Amino acid sequence: MQTMANAVFSILGLYLAIAFSMTTLLICEKQLQPLNAILTSFRAVNRKILPLVGFNLILGVLFFLSIATMGLALIWTLPFLFNLKGIIYREMFGIGIEVSVTEPDDEAGASHFDA
Repeated sequence: MQTMANAVFSILGLYLAIAFSMTTLLICEKQLQPLNAILTSFRAVNRKILPLVGFNLILGVLFFLSIATMGLALIWTLPFLFNLKGIIYREMFGIGIEVSVTEPDDEAGASHFDA
């Protein structure tokens, strides 16, 4: 869809790229079906479209400056991209973490120290 939209109207292609940017993260972390992940990403990004456009403009400028340094600045730009995307995902969708605590077995620890 992005390729066809980009061929017709480039701003529409950029919008779709931003709107569907969280799809793969939703599939992996939330284990949504691909179509549900696309719809969820689309709805969530539409609510926060202006900040996301600003972030993508900043990233575009950073990648353009990386070209000027013959790719050397990608050492800083690529980690910044992935960290920023992770932070945005965490703020928009949250992260499902399950913590389980187990009590240590006292007899196993005591028999280990017996001489």
